[in-house]
Amino acid sequence: MIGNDLNPARWRRALAQHGRAQIPEFLHPQEAFALYRCLAEQLSWHLAAGGGDRAWVSARGAYPEGDAYQQIAMRAHDRAQRGHQYLHDCYAPDDARNEDESGGLAIDAVPDSFNSAEFLSRIRMLTGDIALSRVGVQAIRLRPGQFLLPETSTAADDGRRYAYMLHLSPVWRAEWGGLLQSIDDQGDIGETFLPRWNALTVFRLPQRRQVTLVAPWAHRPQYGIGGYWLAG
Repeated sequence: MIGNDLNPARWRRALAQHGRAQIPEFLHPQEAFALYRCLAEQLSWHLAAGGGDRAWVSARGAYPEGDAYQQIAMRAHDRAQRGHQYLHDCYAPDDARNEDESGGLAIDAVPDSFNSAEFLSRIRMLTGDIALSRVGVQAIRLRPGQFLLPETSTAADDGRRYAYMLHLSPVWRAEWGGLLQSIDDQGDIGETFLPRWNALTVFRLPQRRQVTLVAPWAHRPQYGIGGYWLAG
């Protein structure tokens, strides 16, 4: 599944030096495009909102529309003034499998692929972390007005060692927002990553990071697959 051109040594140096890296052409092109088509055309999405000790996900088949969506979005925007908050669409393949919701979609095969011996071996070489043993997977869609505000995850949180996002929007422009950023201890932006097509952005934890608000004038949603690389 991983592209043949991945050079673990190159990106291992970047991760060791900066704690983050963006790896282009991560998947074979045909597999990346199949995943994009699945996310853009085939999924029944859930809306997720929360932050701190608050977490809410819409029920299966009950994505809020119209005024109901606007009320949830307004609450999320208001709470974003006070700290960590997120508002985005999601689809968890493992949850769908447990609820018999999956239908043989391309995304439903990703957890098994990302937790295969071959994939785990490649990310251990990439990071130099031989303790990595599992990968969490969630599909993400960011529509205009959606965002993920700064979050800090410690290395001890459920064994999380690295956060990742595989970007699956064929075209994305910086002025549309939805940029993935690292934030240092002084609150300054450390580095900004454009969600380039079929690129994998990786952050070593703990490290504050955010996805900026997707602008109202963005022509299309942003798509990706994200989660954590975990030990134990």
